Amino acid sequence: ANEHQRLETYQGVDVCFVIDTTMSMTPFIDKVKSTITRIIEENEALLKKIKSSGTFQFAIVDYRDHEGGGDYVFRQLPF
Repeated sequence: ANEHQRLETYQGVDVCFVIDTTMSMTPFIDKVKSTITRIIEENEALLKKIKSSGTFQFAIVDYRDHEGGGDYVFRQLPF
């Protein structure tokens, strides 16, 4: 059997969400945050069912346009 198809071979999953936080995305940020929260919660529960010793690790990178007056190009956003 192909080892990539066997769930018991996985120790966990790492997921990184990359989010466009440019000004044009402002109306959508709350929906993006709630969707990411839902994805995390749903997948943590699924992994626990599949393998109790497995882990899901999540990271978030947000980015915006690099312009002369901006206060950052990328940063971590707390939930």
